[in-house]
Amino acid sequence: MLMDTSSSGDEIISSNISNYRKISGKRLEDNQTKCFRDTLSQAGVMLSQNERPHILTKEQSLIVRDISKCLNGDNENDSVTKFLKGFKIYGKKPGFLRTSLIPTVLKKTMMNNDDDLNLNAIQQESLIRILFEVSSIQNDVMEFVFVYYLK
Repeated sequence: MLMDTSSSGDEIISSNISNYRKISGKRLEDNQTKCFRDTLSQAGVMLSQNERPHILTKEQSLIVRDISKCLNGDNENDSVTKFLKGFKIYGKKPGFLRTSLIPTVLKKTMMNNDDDLNLNAIQQESLIRILFEVSSIQNDVMEFVFVYYLK
């Protein structure tokens, strides 16, 4: 007696294709957000993965300067375009804009009298406010935030 297994075989293939698309989509998203993440990391911003504030590793004025330097390098238009594309992808993630609108935290390492390291956290401007200070992306960031919140 022969059994027809073609439908279950099709389901397995369909499931494998669906899983492949999810993995491929994740890789594509990672590639598209790489410039955004790398630029912020090089500038001194550690993006939080939850609803906690983003962390700054240096003064916000230095971060603005360093983001500007990264984006205004050799291929300025390409860098700005890639950065903004990554920002918009991140901006659509649940909670990212909300987290980016709360104050960031500057973590400074200080020495106390006992020569022990002490981390001191100081509130700073929000990530969005910091990005507003970068002239090459200012208008696009504002437009994205306003359009997002008008929906």
